[in-house]
Amino acid sequence: MGFKGLIVTDAMEMGGITNTYGSAEAAVVAVKAGVDMVLLPGDPPGAIDALVQAVTSGAIPEPRIDDSVRRILKLKARLGLHRNRYVDPDLLPFRVASKANLAQAALSYEQDLQALFRTSTFPAFDLICLGLGDNGHTASLFPGTAALRERERWVAPQYVEVLTAWRVTFTAPLINAARHSAFLVEGAGKAEVLWRVLEGPYQPDVLPAQMIQPVSGQLHWLVDTAAAVKLQST
Repeated sequence: MGFKGLIVTDAMEMGGITNTYGSAEAAVVAVKAGVDMVLLPGDPPGAIDALVQAVTSGAIPEPRIDDSVRRILKLKARLGLHRNRYVDPDLLPFRVASKANLAQAALSYEQDLQALFRTSTFPAFDLICLGLGDNGHTASLFPGTAALRERERWVAPQYVEVLTAWRVTFTAPLINAARHSAFLVEGAGKAEVLWRVLEGPYQPDVLPAQMIQPVSGQLHWLVDTAAAVKLQST
């Protein structure tokens, strides 16, 4: 595709990855697919060992790793991290994990998107891929959270009680402006929640995935047989 920037994964500790591949295999597959940085594998030592073995065996050519390292170092240089490489670990909970920091991160993300799309109205992404959580959440739109009621912001920060963590998420209006939105749902463990989302009563505060209803785009459900077992249309 000609992209020359840095490619970074989402959190590789998510169940959809660890339950299907395991940390080691997932890390190798990701790097083979072109990823430069593998974030938060469920088993970091196992992921590292698997990547080292893949390079040693030739499954991943060493020049491929060199290319990733070069892209990482170039980005660090552009950001000036080679001049100021150290942070005070004691300040991280106050600066990185704080409500104020997440609010600024969400605002900066939104402003970057506005500059990219050159519009202040909700832009039309070509494709947004979504998952479906066991509790009916999608993106980081969790049941009963404030972001579900957001109608103007593109990106919102919020505290997710069930995770005891702050998240930054696309809002439903932004997702619904996309030309295509696609849910990828796999496994028998998702059968109940998939049935509730698609064929149960409309309860978006309980099942946030029900909020994804494109304004003029198309909604796609890519579902395997095990997950679709309770659906009447199958």
